[in-house]
Amino acid sequence: MNIQDVGGLRKTVEAGIAKVEAMLPLVNAFERSECPVSELMVGLQCGGSDAWSGITANPALGYASDLLVQQGGTSVLAETPEIYGAEHLLTRRAINEKVGTKLVDLISWWEDYTARNNGSMDNNPSPGNKRAG
Repeated sequence: MNIQDVGGLRKTVEAGIAKVEAMLPLVNAFERSECPVSELMVGLQCGGSDAWSGITANPALGYASDLLVQQGGTSVLAETPEIYGAEHLLTRRAINEKVGTKLVDLISWWEDYTARNNGSMDNNPSPGNKRAG
């Protein structure tokens, strides 16, 4: 769901609360068990950049990811355009030089792909946020 399709911020928050409430019986049926941090993996997905994500959620999730990785866990950001321009920050955090090089090579591939298809790697904020001002 997104703000534009749902009909505004208030309706989106209400819809989100209703979805969480609907999931509670399923979630509450699970039993917690201990596991080492090294077995934890957090997947991060952009929901559409806005004026606040760059100073609120993104830094908080980046910090949390750093803490998780320091303890042997894994953090995954699956959207290559979301990291565009921050390669220097991520290659410093790569587990080894080979992984850092792979990231830079992937960015180069995306630059070539978008250029061949008349696209742009600079797609933030999202088109909906741009239209809405």
